[in-house]
Amino acid sequence: DRFVSTEEEEKSAIKEYKENPNNKMHIDTPLCINNEIKILKQVGFKEISFHPLKDENYKLMIATK
Repeated sequence: DRFVSTEEEEKSAIKEYKENPNNKMHIDTPLCINNEIKILKQVGFKEISFHPLKDENYKLMIATK
């Protein structure tokens, strides 16, 4: 999945999508890792790990309940 480094980048990506929802067929709205973990824990995931990929903007996320 694609992640951003800061909450400011996250807010910018979400704002862009809200302002231009039909601009692209698919838009990946990235979250910062801390917010991704928070949301996953809220819905019951207990083990969450991230593994780097070649592109530093993307990480492999493994989450189990």
